[in-house]
Amino acid sequence: MAQAARTSRQRHLSGLSLLYRRSSPVAAILETKLTAVGVPHDLKVYPGAKHAFFNDTLRSYHAAAAADSWQRVLAFFTENIRGRPPTPA
Repeated sequence: MAQAARTSRQRHLSGLSLLYRRSSPVAAILETKLTAVGVPHDLKVYPGAKHAFFNDTLRSYHAAAAADSWQRVLAFFTENIRGRPPTPA
């Protein structure tokens, strides 16, 4: 795996999404593989949330999941991005 691909990863998965109908196993497999290759990561499954749970213009909006995921994004950015020089393309 190229060095650039080892950058930190964050995923927010909806537990009720048709895409991730089996979110827990998908998250567990992804977490196992990222750990095995040494990629820092933060994965979270929101069991009661549907796909697009962050979009407050849709019926799938899930306020608690959206609020939690937003705080996790801000913390992730603070920890992994703030103060670092831009990575060359």
